[in-house]
Amino acid sequence: MSDAPSETLPEISVILLNWKGADDTIDCIRSLCAPGAVRPRHIMVVENLSGDGSAERIAQACAESGIPLTRLPYTPASHSYGPLEATPEAGSVVMIEADGNLGFCVGNNVGAEWALAHGADAALILNNDTTVDPDMIPQLAAAAATLGPRVLISPQILYEANSDTVWWCGGAFSSVLSPTYSHQGEKRQTSITGFPESQWVSGCATLISKTLFEEIGLFDPTFFIWCEEWDLSLRATSKGIALRVAPDAIVYHKVGKSLGIVSPLTFFYSMRNMILLRRRYMGLPKRAAFNCIYLPKKAMQAVQFAVKYRSRRYLEAFVDALGSPGGIWGRQ
Repeated sequence: MSDAPSETLPEISVILLNWKGADDTIDCIRSLCAPGAVRPRHIMVVENLSGDGSAERIAQACAESGIPLTRLPYTPASHSYGPLEATPEAGSVVMIEADGNLGFCVGNNVGAEWALAHGADAALILNNDTTVDPDMIPQLAAAAATLGPRVLISPQILYEANSDTVWWCGGAFSSVLSPTYSHQGEKRQTSITGFPESQWVSGCATLISKTLFEEIGLFDPTFFIWCEEWDLSLRATSKGIALRVAPDAIVYHKVGKSLGIVSPLTFFYSMRNMILLRRRYMGLPKRAAFNCIYLPKKAMQAVQFAVKYRSRRYLEAFVDALGSPGGIWGRQ
């Protein structure tokens, strides 16, 4: 890993996944293209067949804001794209319109693959329910130039509703792979120097270089959504890849917008994927002992949520999570 910045900054493209979240996606695009902001090479919007008019609303909003947009049909079954309407110019939006719901993992993988094959040196996976500081892109580019290509980088992430308060600024794992959030709830970290190490990077905002993408890939589709960043982090660490925080690059997050903080989908994917994660990275004796506590606790939560929200889907989510091999929830 290089200690000195390179002479030229890497070109970054941003990947936004949209599924029934056009308003958030539009807000994010506008923040990336705000007056005075340094735009990414491309803003990739992967439209996951929302079925609610999201694609048209995003296209209309870009037209009204004077932001060039190119639409690109995508067929997952054959991993093929339709013809481009025009060659996308630098600083424009490219909207990949999938004919199915790819999920968070595959959708971001597709967007990153296209961006890195079309001139970007690095791809920033960015939640669509975020906005950014005007200098976020050059701050991340400067960090990438200093640290070199074999590193995953996340910016400092603040709560959108309380924009001086930290949501994520580094993290660690407990002995049973439960993630912890450094500085969460504290004031924005302004005195950090350099690029602190972290045990995991945030799926809300992670920069991956073309070099790393070609070496280790991005998100494992097994997870579909949720826990994918922890798998990526553990996989990268096992290969000697550094994980760092760029504290001067600032993102604001509308926490919990994509699935709902306690929705049945959240309950299923968080439980199922933590089971898969621990199966992959934790030894059997420790995992068995942990599950004796974890699974009864999740069963009680499922009952509590089912009663509170008068929905049996929490009970279905618990049962299905126990035996699911991965991928999309069959009841979704």
